[in-house]
Amino acid sequence: MKKEEKKSLFQETVRDVIALGSLPFYIIVLIRTSMDANLRNNFNHLGLSLIVILFLFMVFWKWKFEIHAALVVPLLIFVSLYYNYTNFTIFASILVFLLLASLFYLKYDWKRIVVGLIVGGMASGISWWIV
Repeated sequence: MKKEEKKSLFQETVRDVIALGSLPFYIIVLIRTSMDANLRNNFNHLGLSLIVILFLFMVFWKWKFEIHAALVVPLLIFVSLYYNYTNFTIFASILVFLLLASLFYLKYDWKRIVVGLIVGGMASGISWWIV
């Protein structure tokens, strides 16, 4: 494999990791949680978190936070709480770390990433408190 092909493959992998924090992936998880009565509480938490994140994204657009970082926080928290399995939580945390590393590698603004993480944490907290 040529050096250019390796770099291209690495950059594609980095973009794929970022997709874990995308809105379509979040909606897939949200739809999955809506299909099972045992996951109803997670559906409520994830749905409310999504509403809060999108509300903050639209109303406070001057914050310019990174939506990938904001969306991944509720996914990590509520899915890990549901499974309540240490190995899964470690695996999910590693994926979140890789997502953040990918954002930094692709030179996303670190301030926007940090604000995104804070917004995701706020949305998760609000969801936990309300539901």
